[in-house]
Parts: sequence; structure tokens; C-alpha cells
Amino acid sequence: MPKAISNSLHLKELHVDIPTAAGGVLKGRLFLGDKRKSTCVVLAHPYGPLGGDMKNYIVEALFGLFSSMGYTTLRFNFRGVGGSTGRTSFRGLGEIEDVVTVCNYVLTCTHCLEPPTKLILCGYSYGSVATGAAASQIPQVSAVVSVSYPAGVLWALTLGHQKKHISALQSTPDTIQKFFITGSKDNYTSEASFMQFVTNIPNPKTVVVVPDADHFWVDTEHALISHLNQWVVKVLRAHLGERGSTNELSSGSTRKLSESAQTSLSGSAALQSGYSSGSKTVLSSPSRPVAASPESGNIPSTTKPNSDGTIDSTRSSSLATPSSDTPKLTDTLLPSKRSPLKGPREISPLRTSIDQLSKT
Repeated sequence: MPKAISNSLHLKELHVDIPTAAGGVLKGRLFLGDKRKSTCVVLAHPYGPLGGDMKNYIVEALFGLFSSMGYTTLRFNFRGVGGSTGRTSFRGLGEIEDVVTVCNYVLTCTHCLEPPTKLILCGYSYGSVATGAAASQIPQVSAVVSVSYPAGVLWALTLGHQKKHISALQSTPDTIQKFFITGSKDNYTSEASFMQFVTNIPNPKTVVVVPDADHFWVDTEHALISHLNQWVVKVLRAHLGERGSTNELSSGSTRKLSESAQTSLSGSAALQSGYSSGSKTVLSSPSRPVAASPESGNIPSTTKPNSDGTIDSTRSSSLATPSSDTPKLTDTLLPSKRSPLKGPREISPLRTSIDQLSKT
């Protein structure tokens, strides 16, 4: 079995020290992607005082997806975390400054042959709070990706300053695409609270609620990465003005990997049609579970347009588990080892070699 792509991707990451205005440094890892792409993905981690850092397993999965698709990526540790100087601000305002600092660094990056001209801000949990609030301050931001936004406990994470963060996110211009994804069983934010939160976020946006997924994505990372890959292929690439078809995302095994992630949910035409600019794709368990056929890969869905033209796709909870004949994601996207903020239990990795994927 060949080595997982993730090993080679990690070897290509540069350890960088990002200077701050206060004279300190933020520790980061820079991956230089396809030189034909002018976009960098900035990745932000969960809450530092609870063990979150840039080696968090979900951050690793997000890094694996974007880097395998040829994007330059920069993940970093917030102030006071993992070698970064300073200390956690506790109101979240200092972490917003950190995101701005990191973005300014990569936009003038001396390691890049040509510094990126467009940015995607991608945060998980607390990281999504800082990236969402910083987006409107950085003209080069083209998209914001929010994974498990902790709307239900934002008041505690910011010591009562949640309105400042939400107001900043709501003020993002309509030139910024937004992707929100959470689990229907998130440990800190109910589905109703999450939907109330995103309702007030301006378009263009895509909203996904994954059935039975919790805040830590235990046993459901593949669903997270698959939905995000779908959105990148169907919405983001057009928004960024990237040319070519899905098959041209990258080359060789890397291309096949991104294809497998894209097709892992291809059984639902409703889902695919929902991924369009400004759309809303809400995935939630129906009141009466609908039987699915793992053998055929058919997962029933019902779709109806809303008055505003958006689409709600109601799916059974079996969506979280791909059928046996569906290509699975590799360790590249689903790290086998969890870093702090592990969640309730260890995950069994989905191990599929690259040559197996190439036969699909």
C-alpha cells in the first residue's frame, strides 16, 4: 500500500514565524499549492484554553482537502497557543487581530513565487468566530468557511462580547461567499439556534446541517469533507473565476482523491442542485425516518423550493454513512490521530489506498 498523500503534504509544509504588531510571533505552517492558483486558505483552530491548536484533527482534515486540491494553505496558532506569544484574549478581539495579521503576512509572502491575491478564511468552532468577524476587514477575502460555529455558547467564549462578533460577520459584503456547516446533534448549539443564527447572515451563503453529527464530527468527518468538497467544486471555483472542469482541480492521485470526495454524496440530485450561489441546503432528519438502500446507494430525498428560491433537502440520517459501493475518503482528509479537543471517543480511520481510489 502506498503512503498516504497526507504524509507528502505535511512534508511540504513550511514552519513559519509570523510577526505581530506587538513584537511577538504567531507560529504557522505554510503549504505552497499550485502556482497557477492565486488563492490561499487560512485555517483557524478551536479554542486554545480547551486544547485547540493548528494540529487539531478537523483542522488537519480541512488542510488535507484544500491542499490536495492545489490551494496554498496557512494554518496557525492563535496568541498564547503552541509557541505563539501572548495570551488568549478571552473576548475574542485579539484573535480577530491574529487573523488579520496572518492574512497580511501571506499576502506579502516571500516564500511564494507570486503571493496570493485572494483569500478563503476557514475556521472550525472558535476559529470560525474569529475568521467570520475578520472577513470584512480584509478586502482580499473571497469566501468564509464556518465549521461548527459555536453560536449557542458564543457569549461564554467572548465574555459577553458576542454581539460584536456577530455584527462583524453580518457586515460582510455580498462579494464574499459563505459556507456554514454543522451537525444536527452539535454539543453546544441546537439546530434551531444555529438556523436562527444563520438566517441573519446575508447572502450569498450555503447552509448545511448534517444529520446525527456532533460538534466533534465523531465518525462523520467524511460527511463534513464531502459537503465542503461539493461546495468548492460547485460554488467556490466559479466564484474565484477558476477555469476547467472538476477533473482539472489537480493532477494524478490528488485529482482522483478530490473526485472521490465530490462523488461520495452524488446519489442526491437535490443536494447537487442546492449548491448554487446564495442557496441554502439544509440536511436534517425527517420526522419519520426513511429507509435507505446501502446496496444501491439510493438515499431518498424530498425537495421543494422556498419562497426565496432556496432549496431545503430533507434527508434520512443514513446520509452520514456512505454506501458500501461509494468511494471513501483517505487518511489524507481524515487523520487517524486526534489532537486536543478529541471529542468523546477515538475514530476508526477510513483507510483506502490511492491506487484503490484510482480504480473507481
